Amino acid sequence: MSQKPLIIFSSEQFVQSAKALRLWWLVVPLFLGLTFWGIKAVLPTEYEASAVLAPSEERTGGLAELAGGLSGLAGLAGIDIGALRLNNTQLAIQILQSRTFSYLIIEKYGLMPHLLAVEGWDEEKQQPIFDNDIYDASNQNWKGNKPPELWEGYAPLREIVSIENDRTTRVVKLAVTHVDPVFAKRLVEILVEEINDYMRASDKKKITKQIDYLTSTVSEIQQAEVQQSLLYLLQEQYKRAMLIEANKDYVYEVIDPAVVPQKPVGFSGLVWLIVGLIVGVFLMLTLNILHAYRYANTDD
Repeated sequence: MSQKPLIIFSSEQFVQSAKALRLWWLVVPLFLGLTFWGIKAVLPTEYEASAVLAPSEERTGGLAELAGGLSGLAGLAGIDIGALRLNNTQLAIQILQSRTFSYLIIEKYGLMPHLLAVEGWDEEKQQPIFDNDIYDASNQNWKGNKPPELWEGYAPLREIVSIENDRTTRVVKLAVTHVDPVFAKRLVEILVEEINDYMRASDKKKITKQIDYLTSTVSEIQQAEVQQSLLYLLQEQYKRAMLIEANKDYVYEVIDPAVVPQKPVGFSGLVWLIVGLIVGVFLMLTLNILHAYRYANTDD
C-alpha cells in the first residue's frame, strides 16, 4: 500500500480556502475589533498628572562645605560628606514608596475614598463618581460595619503612583494616574510637599542631636586644635540648621509643576477597534493557511 505524498498547497488552494471561509473573514475581525472597543469603553477612563523634580541646589550647602578641611573628622563622626546630597535624594525616593510615608499621607489627607471607592469621572459636574455600594459621598460615610484600615489603601496608592529617576541628571518624574484628574494633580502636589517636609523634619532632628553632642564635647576637650575643629564643625552644623528652616524645597525643587490633565492616558477606543481588526485578520490568515494545507492533503 503506497503512502500518499505530502502536498504543499498553492495560491490557488489558498484562494479556494478563503472563499470557503469568507463568512469567517468578516465575522472574526469584526468580532475582535468590537470586543477590544467594548473592553476599552467599559474600563474607566484614567488621567495622568505629573511633575518634574530636581534635587534642590541648596543641598550642596552645610556639611558638604566641610569636605576640604574636616573630611577626616566628619568621617570619624560617621558623616559621608561626598555622598550626602545623593544619599538624601535617593533616600527620599525610597521613603515615597514606603508604607510609613504612605500611611501618613493617606490618613492626613483622607485619601481612602479616592483610593477605594471612586469608579469614574463626571465630565459635566467636574467631580468624581463614587461607588454608592462602598462609600456615601454626600454624608462621607463608608457602607458596612467600619471604614477600611490604612493598610488597605497602600496597594491602590502604589498602583497609581509612578517614579522615574534619571540617575545621570538626578531629575525625577513623579506621576499619578487616576480616574479623577483633579485628584491626580492634587496628589502629585501632596507627595512633593510632604516628602520635602518629611525629610526636613528628619534632618532637623538629626542636626539637633549632632549640635547637642558637639556642644557637650567641646566643653570636655582640652586640646586647643581639636576644640577649634569641633567649633568649626559646630558652626557648620548651625549653618545647616538654618538652611533646613529656610529652604521650602528642601529635597526636591519643582521644575515643571503638575497640572490638571485634559486628555485621558492610553489609546482611544478607535485605536483599540483597529487593533482588534488587525488581530482578527492575522488570526484568519493563520486559519486560512491551515485550512488550505488540510484541503491540499485530503483525499478526494
